[in-house]
Amino acid sequence: MTDAPFTGFTPQGLQFLRDLARHNDRDWFTANRAVFDDELKPQLAALIRATSDELARTGSALRGAEKISPFRIHRDTRFSKDKRPYKTHVSATLTRPGADGTLAADARPLLESGWRAMDGA
Repeated sequence: MTDAPFTGFTPQGLQFLRDLARHNDRDWFTANRAVFDDELKPQLAALIRATSDELARTGSALRGAEKISPFRIHRDTRFSKDKRPYKTHVSATLTRPGADGTLAADARPLLESGWRAMDGA
């Protein structure tokens, strides 16, 4: 991933999430994966960097890391009646270092086409 600044999620990336909600299957995702890889993943990484930089500037201990903060788009369907394989949103965790240097989850920003949220903090 590059260190490009966060400029917002592209219309193509948001359309991908809307389309994924309607075509939530492996064949569709595989055929359209380039949009996910090119339009959503880099912007999510840029958002994590920008948010971490701003939190550091304000003195918050919360941080994100573009390699470990993003959640996978694949759903865990093992114990769910809902077997759709993909989440229809992108999300990441912001963490604070623990006493032993490990990271503990604290906040989870979420972007889904049509709404956004931030849990925790």
